[in-house]
Amino acid sequence: MGTDRAESGEGTVPRENLDGIDDCTCIEYCDEDPKTACSLSGTPHVHPETPGRPGITGPCTVHPERPGDR
Repeated sequence: MGTDRAESGEGTVPRENLDGIDDCTCIEYCDEDPKTACSLSGTPHVHPETPGRPGITGPCTVHPERPGDR
């Protein structure tokens, strides 16, 4: 039998929040590779999909309001 809540270090988290986390494509530290580094490294953000630039992701489906490297 499944549960619609899960335990985390901060208490019980609704299952839909965990599903969203699984789908999140936000990047926090993009400066580990100079090819993907931008000024937003250190805060959650997205990189727009750019042809010819491997490692760049499209907009986050969970956090579309997050800033991106434009």
